Amino acid sequence: MNEQTRTKILQSTPRTKGIRKLDHKRLRAQLSRAAPPLDYDRYMRSKAWQIKRRKFLAHYNCQCALCGSKEHLHVHHLHYQTLGKERVEDVLVYCRRCHFLAHKEE
Repeated sequence: MNEQTRTKILQSTPRTKGIRKLDHKRLRAQLSRAAPPLDYDRYMRSKAWQIKRRKFLAHYNCQCALCGSKEHLHVHHLHYQTLGKERVEDVLVYCRRCHFLAHKEE
């Protein structure tokens, strides 16, 4: 993921009220590096996630947010704070290659 794309994604993340700008940047960086919870794999296999996944894919027109590919799509969590209550702003759709690159850069 290039710096321009990363900046665009981070700017689309809603800001928490009452936190200064510098502290907010640090908070977002910490959230993006946080490890998934222990029951993450079970949640990814759940029917509830499959329904949300289809909704997110439809929102992103069933294509990768970076390269536009329509094959081997993954829904990538930007952070795990809202796991189970994800909104469109909390995830991105990537193809398998771009998803790997996104995790490699983290």
